[in-house]
Amino acid sequence: MVRYSIEIGQQEQDILKEIVLASDKNVKKRKFATGLSSVMAVIMLIYTILCFMNSRIGYGIIGLLFSVFFIWIIINGANTFQKKVINIVHSKMDNKLTSGKREYCFDTDGITVSSDIGNV
Repeated sequence: MVRYSIEIGQQEQDILKEIVLASDKNVKKRKFATGLSSVMAVIMLIYTILCFMNSRIGYGIIGLLFSVFFIWIIINGANTFQKKVINIVHSKMDNKLTSGKREYCFDTDGITVSSDIGNV
């Protein structure tokens, strides 16, 4: 039997957030958002050029703003957005779930987790 005990602090929480960001599901979502934003950025740039050529300055500026937004998503926006969502969800969790002592016991029966979750 092997026992492992860890005190979860800020560094461990940051590592867990990075693991969540690196999961296959989140990487797939970022790739989809980047691909969709690439297409939309090209469409919006063409729209912006056409609006400016036809003297529709207001629509051209709106198209330019959308183009900048989609380009930002392509560069780093999808990752930044996912990090922000994870931080919001983490901040709304109970402190007893995100910090404290965790103890894991590995034996032939499996893994047993004992921690102070729910204890004051």
